[in-house]
Amino acid sequence: MNIEILKKILKERKITYAKLSELSGVSIYTIKSIFCGRSKNPTIETVNAIKRALGLDTDEFGDGISQNYITQEEENIIKTYRLLDEKHKNYLITFLEGLKIQAKKQ
Repeated sequence: MNIEILKKILKERKITYAKLSELSGVSIYTIKSIFCGRSKNPTIETVNAIKRALGLDTDEFGDGISQNYITQEEENIIKTYRLLDEKHKNYLITFLEGLKIQAKKQ
């Protein structure tokens, strides 16, 4: 479990250790121990409870955080996309494909 990524997620989402404890069902003592490095090997149940509370992948065989972490900005883009009608969704996809091609050229 990459603690630095989790700390970044907490900071970005303005989630305190107390709130994470409430959301995950993991004691505040355990959460503080994990985040300050005292608890080097938390159980998979604890890790998965924290990940679920943050809406992250709970793949028991891999960290999963860096691959599945969505920033607040990305989440806002997804929410906006879901509000669009099909015509505008297609327009946006076409526009993004064009941006991707331009980025590859640079």
